[in-house]
Amino acid sequence: MRQLTLVMAIFVAACAAVPSAAAPPAPGPGVVTGRLVSQKSDGSDRAPVAGQAIGAFRHPVLPGKVLQHPPAPVATAQTSADGRFTFDGLRPGRYFIAIAGTGPSVPGRWVTVTSDRGASVLLIQCTNCPTPL
Repeated sequence: MRQLTLVMAIFVAACAAVPSAAAPPAPGPGVVTGRLVSQKSDGSDRAPVAGQAIGAFRHPVLPGKVLQHPPAPVATAQTSADGRFTFDGLRPGRYFIAIAGTGPSVPGRWVTVTSDRGASVLLIQCTNCPTPL
């Protein structure tokens, strides 16, 4: 039993050392940083998505929906060559980070910005998943 516990402890420690696909640590107040990547549903073939407009919205925006009057973002940013984007000067509150305008179908994510810290987010475009209607 002790050997099994030791093996499990080593396994958990080894898994913790593997780089995570999670968003980077939260930045300072008023800042939201993020990255947009494409990948297959199993996590393979990950690649940055460059040149995509990203919006910070006060209300959720559903991917794949054609809206006649889409909500306007409170801020927009463009992804760089490595898929990264940054919003500066956001007031404290909740923001829905999603594709702004046309682009790939990507589920958005809620983040919270406080007077003490910002937020970070990872947006993932699944390249082999069914597109929402």
